[in-house]
Amino acid sequence: YNAGTEIKSGTYRIVMTATYIVCFFLMQQRMPILIFGILTMVFFVLYGIVASILVFRFAPKTFKIRN
Repeated sequence: YNAGTEIKSGTYRIVMTATYIVCFFLMQQRMPILIFGILTMVFFVLYGIVASILVFRFAPKTFKIRN
């Protein structure tokens, strides 16, 4: 986001859309609550791992520390 709260990154928009699609798909499923909870936790753990790897890989190239 920028100062005007507009999304500037196309990649961020794609990831956000994919997350909404997965969540919408899970909402449409009729399954026991335990299985739903487990699948949701697995998704978010995998999402967190992938996000952390990508941040550590791309952050030094993308963000600059200014003095």
